Amino acid sequence: TNNTDCNDSNASLNSISSETCNGLDDDCDGLVDDGLTFVNYYADNDGDGFGAGAASNLCANPGAGYVTYNTDCDDALSTVNPVASEICNSIDDDCDFTIDEGVLNTYYFDVDVDGFGDASSTAFACTLPAGMVMNSADCNDAALSVNPGATESCNFIDDDCDALIDEGCSIGSALLNAVEITSLPQFGLTGGNFSQNVNMASQTDSPEYGGTYPEKWFKFVAQSNAVRIAVTGASTADDNAMAIFDDPGLSYITPLIPIDAADAVNLSSAGVTDQGNEILLTDQLVEGNTYYVVVATVNGTPGNINVKFNTLLPSSCDIAAYTGGTNTFSNVCNNFKCRYRQNAKQGVLHRWASNVIAGSPLQSYTIPPSSIMNTVCQLSKFVPANISGSPQTIYVSADVQYELPDAAGVIHYLTAISTSTCSFTLNAEPSINLRSTDACPNFKTTLSSLATDRSVCGTYQYQWEFTMAYPSPGLPINVSGSLGGSRILSAGSISGIANGQRYDVRIRSLHNDAFTYSGWTAVPSCFKTLGAAGMVPWSNNEEQKLTDGVTIVQLYPNPLLQGGIAQLRSSQDIDAVQIFNAAGQLLAKTESLDQMRRVDLPSPEFAGLYWVVVRSGMETHRLAWLVQ
Repeated sequence: TNNTDCNDSNASLNSISSETCNGLDDDCDGLVDDGLTFVNYYADNDGDGFGAGAASNLCANPGAGYVTYNTDCDDALSTVNPVASEICNSIDDDCDFTIDEGVLNTYYFDVDVDGFGDASSTAFACTLPAGMVMNSADCNDAALSVNPGATESCNFIDDDCDALIDEGCSIGSALLNAVEITSLPQFGLTGGNFSQNVNMASQTDSPEYGGTYPEKWFKFVAQSNAVRIAVTGASTADDNAMAIFDDPGLSYITPLIPIDAADAVNLSSAGVTDQGNEILLTDQLVEGNTYYVVVATVNGTPGNINVKFNTLLPSSCDIAAYTGGTNTFSNVCNNFKCRYRQNAKQGVLHRWASNVIAGSPLQSYTIPPSSIMNTVCQLSKFVPANISGSPQTIYVSADVQYELPDAAGVIHYLTAISTSTCSFTLNAEPSINLRSTDACPNFKTTLSSLATDRSVCGTYQYQWEFTMAYPSPGLPINVSGSLGGSRILSAGSISGIANGQRYDVRIRSLHNDAFTYSGWTAVPSCFKTLGAAGMVPWSNNEEQKLTDGVTIVQLYPNPLLQGGIAQLRSSQDIDAVQIFNAAGQLLAKTESLDQMRRVDLPSPEFAGLYWVVVRSGMETHRLAWLVQ
């Protein structure tokens, strides 16, 4: 009576059936599984109860291998899921997007590889990285010998990292009871000894000096690097020895190792006044350091001895002697004096670039000795002439060499080294010029000789510069004079010299250090050769005569007020302009001027005398320029 069956071959599919979860239209309403509850299921591949991946929306539980949670961050590991405990394995075990939180270990760098780490240098890791340790107990990770497992030494360091320094340490009684010497005068001064009498028979032995002897210890601060210590033996037959030591501090191993010693004579020595005498001479000290000295009777019968200490001092400038207390020298021909030192052989002077003694000196000079120390020499022996145009400050140190005998008469050579400089002012000397008889307006033959207008003390060689100005401008030609500082130069040594020429001449001196040159001539001198026929021209100043073709150059204003503007005016085109100061230093130049007969000049920064050199065609003109 009805036709509502949607599948007449399946009795369970009809209009009165209930819908079940089977993927079929059970109630023939045209809908499949309608009215049923659908749930998202996720694959749980690792079986830990948490799934991952895309959802399957189903109306029935698909069974094993599926769960309704998709919070697994690694579905291939059953130990990784939201309820797992985080462990230190570089993995996000609990799927909270954080790796190894709360379980990383703290490790400490161990730079000195002593097994103890630095608390200020850390890293976090699951396992111990190379170069690190798990403790932070090292108090000095740069020293292998410093750590909590080290043994404390007497060295002003906390060796065992217990916040205590040198606990349990103490200085030996011999050094602790050493006689402290507060003054060590220069050797040879009247009454200038530190002197002490000692009864060696009452002295005892100490482990600081090798052997078993009666010993007396002294202590002093070095006033220079050299010292003389003398022992006068007892009237009894004694044999004494001496040794000097660096300050060992609080930590040392006995016996100490000496830096120098004296044991030149003994009971069998011949030709000595007293076999107990000894003299210790050394220049191996450091000024300002502390030293210990032991005197020991190593043989014979100990008795009453005398011990004397003296410094062997370096020298310094004795400025007042030759400057009248002004501390200023006018030139290097002046005499220089250093301070005399008793019993010294000779002084060695060093010139430095500044008041700091570092590296090698600019020059050194040993003053030749006489029977005693000679303290005077010409300044030029170690200082170049100052032809710079302004005063210079010269820095000098003065070492002193000694030749002194020990108790056996053997000569010892010592040098007391100065650790500081003294200074003085060296004024500028006039520049070196051509001798007036060789200079314009005079004429010279090409076979004649030229000379400087004066000698510069300390000159090893003069250097000459010739620049042809007439009949055509030329490049500078350098000619070196004879070694030994001869002022004379053969005109024939000038390359290309001929009759009818005019040169601008500059001269400088090479100091005896064979390295330092003085400044050049401030204003070039003029040098002319005879005319083409070997005769003097009718005018001895032909470049200045006012005839056709001769340039007239004038400078306005002259003198010039500082800050003003000067102008060159010429009757012909100006090709080039150079400005020199009084010391011959080039301050400015202008070249390749194009058909200009008026040129504005820059005003110099300082007032003074300047020289303007103008080239016009084949001619060169020199104009004095006073800036006020």
